[in-house]
Amino acid sequence: MPLTVSQMIAKYHPINLVSSTNAEHDSHCGICGGSIKDGDVCDEMVLTKTFTNQNDLADMSAPYRCVGCASIMADGRFQMQLSSVVITQQAIYPFAKKVDRGFFLINPPEPPFAMVIGVSKQQHVVWRSPINLNSRRFQIQLGDDRAAIRHSRLMEAVSAVKSIHACDIAETIGKKNKVKKNASPFTFSDMKSARSRQNEWAWWAFLLRQEGKHDAEFKVLDELTADEAWALDFCLADDIKKPEPISL
Repeated sequence: MPLTVSQMIAKYHPINLVSSTNAEHDSHCGICGGSIKDGDVCDEMVLTKTFTNQNDLADMSAPYRCVGCASIMADGRFQMQLSSVVITQQAIYPFAKKVDRGFFLINPPEPPFAMVIGVSKQQHVVWRSPINLNSRRFQIQLGDDRAAIRHSRLMEAVSAVKSIHACDIAETIGKKNKVKKNASPFTFSDMKSARSRQNEWAWWAFLLRQEGKHDAEFKVLDELTADEAWALDFCLADDIKKPEPISL
């Protein structure tokens, strides 16, 4: 059984490990569902009264939680400065800034990996994140939600936007004012806008479409899912580069 994100962090990264007992039989973690074998170091499945994510638990009736989940839940950093991260076996990287997200969306890590974005303070997100075993299609834990990305479609959309911008847009649409160099016809600053298709097209994009310009490129953008349209915005950021790993 593959490791869960909590178990991967506990196994490969230097965090303070929390445990209180050894499993008396084969079981599974009540938090993440990861395997717990007879004799494994683990923690009693006891949660605080302030815990409110019961619906996200793998099994509320399980007797144990794994060392990974116990440790992450006890370490407040995973609800604050480490709540927006990319987690691999080799390192944990920041994932809060637009340029950081752009880099890893364009260059997803070698599996297994997890991508996590906390959207509010003191939010449990890391242990809820899925482990991605495929870089061609991967998921991002986005607060209480999950975004699914088809990497090839996202990269096609990046190329489509760059192709549209490569032409002289102002001349094509007969306007005196230049369109902003980094203006995008199909990006959203938040997932709510992406899924409701608010402000779906920039005014100049409508004019280009009416002229029959870049039909193939606009078709690529039309076929993006809401999740991919949201992710596209990060991929078009300026000065994208790989961030330094976080020192734990």
